[in-house]
Amino acid sequence: MGLFLKGHEFKTKGDAETILHLYEEYGADCVNHLRGMFAFIIWDTKTETLFAARDHFGIKPFYNGHQDEKLVCSSYLKHITQEMGSLKELDKESLLQYLTFQYVPCPRTMVKGVAKRPPAHRLTVKRKDVQVERYWQPTLIQKFTELIFRN
Repeated sequence: MGLFLKGHEFKTKGDAETILHLYEEYGADCVNHLRGMFAFIIWDTKTETLFAARDHFGIKPFYNGHQDEKLVCSSYLKHITQEMGSLKELDKESLLQYLTFQYVPCPRTMVKGVAKRPPAHRLTVKRKDVQVERYWQPTLIQKFTELIFRN
């Protein structure tokens, strides 16, 4: 059933408003109604909860850094390092991973203190309680594994 039929009224034609209405209707499960590239953060004033998610395949980047009581999130690493000036130290372990694999695996980044959220994960922060959970797993992997290991 569409959001219109459930009584949601739209003021714009933008994606951001649609995501907000999905969150109002489904809460954290709103990500199960999205397709394509996305990374977003919602501050729920009613529950004082921060909710964030990254798309199924990790097409849209999603980084976060924290320092003392401050949390900064962005799709651009540059924005986090600008906001949190002291986070400009090279993560040497990430450099080794890059030189070995030619990329830096999640959750690491080349900047110490900044993490990259994995694809198909959502983040919920309420006061000091932080939950990161995977919301989607490709079913093809399970079918492929069954095919290989059934004999």
